[in-house]
Amino acid sequence: MNTLIIFDWNRTLYNPDTDNLEQGAFALIQRLKREGYNLALVSMGSPERLESIEAMLPQDCFENIVLTDRKTPELFRSMNLEGNYDRVIVVGDRIQSEIVSANRAGYETVWLKTGKFQNESPAAKEEIPNHTIAQLSELTEIL
Repeated sequence: MNTLIIFDWNRTLYNPDTDNLEQGAFALIQRLKREGYNLALVSMGSPERLESIEAMLPQDCFENIVLTDRKTPELFRSMNLEGNYDRVIVVGDRIQSEIVSANRAGYETVWLKTGKFQNESPAAKEEIPNHTIAQLSELTEIL
């Protein structure tokens, strides 16, 4: 199966409070690439954010890095514009951002329920993630 995994950057792979990758993020990205998964990254931010990402992770980790001012269903759909992937999974820490937009796009969602936004609760059906994990390493159990 040809799978695309779209990761959120801030508070999913990267912790802005410590200015470091989240625990296990680097090892997970390396493992997924080695196992043949297609990876993409989406982040709020300006071009300076791209420099930060590239400084922390090898440039060949992601097939696509998208910087945006707003995460929308259209943004997530555009990351699979050619329809090349049989399965698209979006991993993020925000119910009201990545999860709801990816659900609206029709993609599988994984909520990383940890950190600053772990107490967010789905307020509507479209905000309910397909999967909830407490740490990044649990993602491999879903795949």
